[in-house]
Amino acid sequence: MATVIESRSAADRAAFDKASYVRPIYAIFSAGHPRGSWPAEEEAARLTAAGTPATVRMDRHGDRFLVVPEVAS
Repeated sequence: MATVIESRSAADRAAFDKASYVRPIYAIFSAGHPRGSWPAEEEAARLTAAGTPATVRMDRHGDRFLVVPEVAS
């Protein structure tokens, strides 16, 4: 078994751990949809209007649009 040596500093590890989390996915829409990202944008707007802030992100590897929670910056 190989030994893995951590090359990141403690600050880098802390920043990575803080930023690394899995967001829930509210909805998935194919990027090949005739209307493009509009259905995903409409779903995000509907959720936001209902009190659940949402935004759209593209999953390029999966060729799809994801409706996910809006993250405060």
